[in-house]
Amino acid sequence: MKNNKGIIIASIILLYCVLDVIYTCVLYGKINWSILFLATCMIGLIEVAIANNKLLKQNINH
Repeated sequence: MKNNKGIIIASIILLYCVLDVIYTCVLYGKINWSILFLATCMIGLIEVAIANNKLLKQNINH
């Protein structure tokens, strides 16, 4: 059971969020806090998905 599609989609969303925060910070001198919060949520989601994949691999191997 692989969850690579979810990790890839979450990584793309994270990349978009980071680029948007940098763009608005450079262009307007302000930080888009909602997108920054979404980026931190995406980081957490990716970490959980990776940990879940490792746990599934351990359970399958036993």
